[in-house]
Amino acid sequence: MNDVYTSVPVSMENAGKAISDYNTRLGLTGSQLSGLSEQALAVSEMLGEDLNTTIEASSQAFQQWGISNQDMGKSMDYIFKVQQATGIGFNALMSNLKDYGPQLQALGFSFEQSAAMMGQMEKAGVRTDEIMAALKKSVGTMAKEGLSASEGIKKYYNEIKNAGDIAKATAIANEVFGARAGSSVADAIRKGTISADDFANSMSKNNEKIMSVFQETMDFPQKLKLVWHELDTHLEPLGGAIFDNMGDLIEPLKEAFAPVLPLIDKFVELTEPITNELFSKLADFISSCAPMFEEFFKNIEPLLDALIPIIQLLAGLIGGVLGQAFLIIMPIVNDFIGLLTNAIDFIVNVFTLQWGDAWKNVVAVFSSTFGLIDELAKGPINAVIAIINSVVSGINALHIQIPDWVPGMGGNEFGVKIPHIPMLAAGGFTDGVSIAGEDGTEAVISFNPSYRDKNLSIWKDAGAMLGATTSNSVVIDMGGINFAPNINVTNSSNSEDIMQRLKEHESEFMDMIEHSLKQRTLKRYC
Repeated sequence: MNDVYTSVPVSMENAGKAISDYNTRLGLTGSQLSGLSEQALAVSEMLGEDLNTTIEASSQAFQQWGISNQDMGKSMDYIFKVQQATGIGFNALMSNLKDYGPQLQALGFSFEQSAAMMGQMEKAGVRTDEIMAALKKSVGTMAKEGLSASEGIKKYYNEIKNAGDIAKATAIANEVFGARAGSSVADAIRKGTISADDFANSMSKNNEKIMSVFQETMDFPQKLKLVWHELDTHLEPLGGAIFDNMGDLIEPLKEAFAPVLPLIDKFVELTEPITNELFSKLADFISSCAPMFEEFFKNIEPLLDALIPIIQLLAGLIGGVLGQAFLIIMPIVNDFIGLLTNAIDFIVNVFTLQWGDAWKNVVAVFSSTFGLIDELAKGPINAVIAIINSVVSGINALHIQIPDWVPGMGGNEFGVKIPHIPMLAAGGFTDGVSIAGEDGTEAVISFNPSYRDKNLSIWKDAGAMLGATTSNSVVIDMGGINFAPNINVTNSSNSEDIMQRLKEHESEFMDMIEHSLKQRTLKRYC
């Protein structure tokens, strides 16, 4: 723990997580455990990768490829070099090595060759999942010809590479890898993207390592944090000794208080009867006061009935004013807090030489300033309207009840109904503070994906209120999909033979449909 914590400027929690997770997943201990943990933490810091994903993806990839404990650090460095040379994500590359490991191993590719090939695919803009699916299909095609996967890939690689033109190369690739990915595979082979030997060799000659690059690129705040980490580890034994010695004081303290305990017991014994008697008398006194309280509230009830309309009027007026004042003040307070926070962050970032973050703080300060001006301008107008409406609500709440003994009018109730001042209520889109429901029911929905289900329900109810039909079903137009497998028919071919050849393309067709559905679903409102 000390080795990792003093090597990488991360929290003690993250350092402990890397150590415990690699120990649990891979059974590593000692220098192999600390070294791999430092590499994962450095990758997370340098590349902005999620630490949990880095640990999980690398552990699964190493297990999939049978990487030995002593070689895991070298393999981690190799993946980092491929990432630096091609731009592919570190975690994405590790995940691909785990997901496509079985078919790549069956085709005779090594861990290094596979990583290099996927990195080159990413750099060349080739779809990795499409190529991997094609390679998976090719294993079955080669087996029908009595070829092992490694033999078949070498044979067809050479045929495609040495074909006279791209059309002939594509035709060969379509037979082996399927029509869906044949052209992509042929293009990748002829460009050298799939032939990763040369690239893998160049990566092996590159002596770049994760920790050396990390140490060279650390900025001043990170180096300062390491100094504090070093100080923490040196002070830790002192803290442990203090707490251990404090534990040793418990027994002497118990012995010192032993003579006092009988005196405390005697005090409790003497005061317990007095305490019981005191509370008994207090309970009797409260019981004797009950009739007096009952008579008091009976006499004050008519007075309260007479004051209720006045209290309701004042409550409506004060509540409306305070509520509107709160609505006015809170945006102003929030903008002021944002202004102050960004100003402080700006000073901190300037002194720590974080110029990019400092510029963002400047932009945020101006944004908060204009927001503050906007709230100060519109607040008084809304306040006046709210106060008037609060007074109207209070007056409307007043009712006069005519006693039953008044001839002709007894038992009737009179009151007034003054309408509120209406505001704009026409609906529409808004991206700022708005008023809703001030002149009748309005539907308000959010485009935040977190509230998708709730807003779709509101949308449906609003459509029903407007007389528009709604539906929960999702209709996806499958137009534009073209699937045309190449089937060679001769005079000797029969219907069963043709159907069997079409059946062989079934999985390829389903893969294409699944991919198309995923792409079109992404365009839905989410």
